Amino acid sequence: MDLKRYLAYLKEPSVRASHDYAIDWFLHTTHSCGKFPNVVELGGAGEYHTYGKYSEYMGVNLENPAVPSVALHGKKSITDVVPFTPRAFVSLFQIELLYPPEERYKIYASIFRRNPGIFYGLSSGFYHGNRSTMDQTLGQNGTLVHQTIQPKGSNVCIGFYEIWLSVRAPSKTFGSDVVEVWKVLISTKKNRRWPSKNETAARMARIRAKGSE
Repeated sequence: MDLKRYLAYLKEPSVRASHDYAIDWFLHTTHSCGKFPNVVELGGAGEYHTYGKYSEYMGVNLENPAVPSVALHGKKSITDVVPFTPRAFVSLFQIELLYPPEERYKIYASIFRRNPGIFYGLSSGFYHGNRSTMDQTLGQNGTLVHQTIQPKGSNVCIGFYEIWLSVRAPSKTFGSDVVEVWKVLISTKKNRRWPSKNETAARMARIRAKGSE
């Protein structure tokens, strides 16, 4: 990752508007009962630390030395290295880019299974509008990354639900035809509060109204 270039990209007005909208959607959808969740951010530049909302935060294997982070290697779980009980994990343009679809879903299932306190996840990827039939495309450093294409029933969520949000995110850095795909992942484990249909509809209406201002 070209960290300096990527941090500049995150400040572009069109990008910031899209990402802030998606993060707000995540916080409303997960409904943290009046308080922001304890969050671990997996890999990347630590965007959620700067722009997200949380009660406690820790990065894991981040590439940005300015953001608090711990290392996770081998067979250890997230809760083995983080000094609090996380309730949500965040993976912004990491898991979705680095792994093909079938591997992503195994990773998400493993995170929920191996970390009993984690009930929610936020993960994001993208695709280019003019290359939407391709699984892979060139990333920031000229390496191949995976695009996030709408699944056609082939991806099975084991132990969690997912909700998708697609947002157009033109930028100077990555071009005008980028569509970002944000996923909220909700564990089926007990002891979490799942919003009712009416609550979810009301929150989504408020988010849409805010986005049209």
